[in-house]
Amino acid sequence: MLYGRGGEQAAIARLLQSTRAGVGGALVLRGEPGIGKSALLGLAAAADDFSVLRAAGVEAESGLAYATLHQLLHTVLDGAGRLPAAQADALWAAFGLREADVPGRFLVAVAVLALLSEVATDRPVLCVVDDAQLADGPSMEALAFVARRLEVDPVALLVAVREGEGREVDTTGMPELRLSGLDPPSSAALLQERCGASLAPAVADTLARSTGGNPLALIEAADSLTGRQLAGRDPLPESVPLAGALEALYVERIRHRSPEAQALLLLVAAEGSGYLGVVGRAASLLGADPWLLGSAELDDLLVIDGPAVAFRHPLVRSAAYQAASPSARRAAHLALADALRAEVAEADRRAWHLAQASAGPDELRATGESARRRDPTALDQLTPQELQVARLVGQGATNHEAAAQLFLSPRTIDYHLRKVFRKANISSRSELIRLVYAGDPLLKPPGAESPSASS
Repeated sequence: MLYGRGGEQAAIARLLQSTRAGVGGALVLRGEPGIGKSALLGLAAAADDFSVLRAAGVEAESGLAYATLHQLLHTVLDGAGRLPAAQADALWAAFGLREADVPGRFLVAVAVLALLSEVATDRPVLCVVDDAQLADGPSMEALAFVARRLEVDPVALLVAVREGEGREVDTTGMPELRLSGLDPPSSAALLQERCGASLAPAVADTLARSTGGNPLALIEAADSLTGRQLAGRDPLPESVPLAGALEALYVERIRHRSPEAQALLLLVAAEGSGYLGVVGRAASLLGADPWLLGSAELDDLLVIDGPAVAFRHPLVRSAAYQAASPSARRAAHLALADALRAEVAEADRRAWHLAQASAGPDELRATGESARRRDPTALDQLTPQELQVARLVGQGATNHEAAAQLFLSPRTIDYHLRKVFRKANISSRSELIRLVYAGDPLLKPPGAESPSASS
């Protein structure tokens, strides 16, 4: 069952019904990867009263003239023997089945139209072409020629084009449907079918927003979550976890950009709020040119509206973040934290970026490092002054900022901070930040009860 595609299914049904009545036509489906184009083609191809001819563009054959057309017509080429000799010769020569000079493209297109008309004398014909952006140019030129001349033949042509990759497909004169993401109710219905009754409505809403209603992304994201996350008991990850073919498609699109462009995309993804000024300052700190954000190289991925910058699709944000290495992500968060240093109202966001800039346990293991263990009895040795310093610095404050808030000198802050590091058996601010965000007992005032003590 296809959710949320009633309009598209109705348009295809009208095309097929008209073709049954002897008036053929064409329809082009355009959309991003995973949006449901192939599913709609498959539904149409299930019509058992049509002779269905199928083809799909293949990147490895995109430079071979008429490769896609041969894939579409090879099962009915015996019908070419009933065509005028010039047309039959043109088809066989185009497909390399007869030694002859390369035929003119017009003659090949006319021959394709004649062949389809011949095949349709017994029953209506449905031609289905998927991934047309990967098809060779001569094939698509011939099919576009045919599509504009089907009014008197019971032949229907359905073409699916993936946006954002491959060659531009000229569909002049052919009706088009542009597929968008599923609406929230349809997204929820798809997720409910996939995940069952345990899916929390709030989780379904979050997944629908973060995927833009892309059906394949919804399925892949749901499959990557734990049962507790789906039920709303555990928090969801910051970015949508893509997997499989969809991840590869979007990540590949990111990696085709220049290293500087990839760094800027990562900053926009890591910043998350769309503040162009913050992203620009962070870009300068990393040595990237902020003006590239509005360049033609990134125009298909980013949209800038006044002081705001956003991805054209939420899945691009996930891909930009996932395509980066852990060290590149930490560098981006650290640059964003530095860019927010002067923003007093954004202290919480700055602290969050600083926390993200610190390596987690998995990343430490990947680099061969390990977190130090500390003696729990040492917690009682923190003085009230050390506790104040530890909590401020653990929330992202610099020594000067902590000094201003506590009416101390930066040198005194540094003195207390060294004692905190020694007592907690840590050696960096990033480790202290992790303790803050983990709710470590180190940062609780004396006498405060830990969660485990009250449970």
